[in-house]
Amino acid sequence: MKRKCIVALVVLLAIFLYSGTVFSQEQEKSEEDSLRVQKFAFCKSVEDREPVGVSTEFPPDIGRICLWTRIYGAEQPTKIKHVWYYGVKKMREILLSIQYQRTRTWSYKNILPQWAGDWHVEVVDEKGKVL
Repeated sequence: MKRKCIVALVVLLAIFLYSGTVFSQEQEKSEEDSLRVQKFAFCKSVEDREPVGVSTEFPPDIGRICLWTRIYGAEQPTKIKHVWYYGVKKMREILLSIQYQRTRTWSYKNILPQWAGDWHVEVVDEKGKVL
């Protein structure tokens, strides 16, 4: 009788541990599949889908700056936006199509010399959530 109880407990424990592992793996997968920015870079240009001239500071006479992003986790074709800000003022909003689970995409913003100062870009999903 004791032996049957111990075997039953071991089997129940194994089922519990296995189901917990499956749940944990599914939870990790859903977190991994969520749309997110995997990598980004401000740069002078993009060649062969890779950023060129990466920096966090550019001279006032740069002309234009590019934001290159690697997006991961799109479950279906979707759209994101690059929203360019000069200080707190929104200067440009660019809609970009995401067709694949892992995508590299970029946008450019012309910068006038008198606009020297702090710039930032928000990458947002279709619902407006900052990625």
